[in-house]
Amino acid sequence: MTLYKLTDRNDQTHNGMQWGPGIEHTAHGVLDQDLCSDGYIHAYTHPLLAVLFNPIHANYTSPLLWEAAGV
Repeated sequence: MTLYKLTDRNDQTHNGMQWGPGIEHTAHGVLDQDLCSDGYIHAYTHPLLAVLFNPIHANYTSPLLWEAAGV
């Protein structure tokens, strides 16, 4: 499915995780972990959701929106 991910201007998210073309990430934790853990990769099903939730989730000043494939 197509998902949408916000990053900062350096194509990074929390703790400097790099995003960009050809970069792949996998959630390594278990699904019953807290949402802000290695059990999840935060992404949205619609680009507007990513933008609307930015102030309460990542709060990037000048976010970049990425389109990704995921489950």
